Amino acid sequence: MTDFDEIIDLALVVVNDYRLEKLWQQSAEEFKTYVDGFLLTAVPYFSQCRQSLDYEATERHFIADLTLSEKSILAKLWVIQWYSRDNQTYALYRQHLQNSGSFKNHAESQNLKENSVYADKLREEVDRQIVAYQLEDLSNYLE
Repeated sequence: MTDFDEIIDLALVVVNDYRLEKLWQQSAEEFKTYVDGFLLTAVPYFSQCRQSLDYEATERHFIADLTLSEKSILAKLWVIQWYSRDNQTYALYRQHLQNSGSFKNHAESQNLKENSVYADKLREEVDRQIVAYQLEDLSNYLE
């Protein structure tokens, strides 16, 4: 069994979001529900996992004992899901701020492009990590 927190903790190492910190301070249960959503939406993107990714959402754990490599891939997919949501939020504000003429000077507009570039690089890294993960299985099969 692998607790959701093991994966989410790996993901939160690279995410610095004051909104998540504020939510944690307000309610640990609401925080867990919120961050679990990113993990559960990431699961289908790791269809190549050798182990079952079946989970107990109410108990907040995967049935299988996931390896560190599998946890790392899921954590990076969690970050991608978080960045996707974050960028969608910025995109909504961009339209409003462009109409008011302040988007060009707004700090968040600069972060939007940087976040998009980082998310793209992270997707590439996850793809490479999944290929390496699959090759591990192939080499074990050939032995």
